[in-house]
Amino acid sequence: MPKRSQVSVEYMALVGLSLAAFFVIWLYVNSSNTAVQQDLKVGFAKQSVTRLADAANLVFVQGPPAKIFVEISNPDGVVLAKPSSNATCSSTEILLVVSALEGRTSEVYAPVSANVSGDLSFLVGNPGLRRVQVEAVTLNGQPCVMMSG
Repeated sequence: MPKRSQVSVEYMALVGLSLAAFFVIWLYVNSSNTAVQQDLKVGFAKQSVTRLADAANLVFVQGPPAKIFVEISNPDGVVLAKPSSNATCSSTEILLVVSALEGRTSEVYAPVSANVSGDLSFLVGNPGLRRVQVEAVTLNGQPCVMMSG
């Protein structure tokens, strides 16, 4: 009888060690997955601002009434998008702020050759494929690129 109890104790120890090893591997994979998801969000944000900046530069060079529609893949977790005001045309960059781990944020921007205006606030909290209109206009006698959803 003592042999059977020894075998069951050894079996339980083996199962316990296997579960412990599995738990350590699971923690590593889970943390890697979170990091990859954050990298994907920032990558989508970079692609979006770059596409919008390229479109803004294109219509600026062509001048009014040039207009183009750009489809972007808006990432999840956008907390701020600029330009966000139609009143002035003084910004020379397109900015997306994406939420990160532990309440941090990542700023992703692309410079533009022209002054840009418009309202990209519809991108905040609205992930997925979005269509943005980019149009060359004259605002207060100055050339400007207007963006809207």
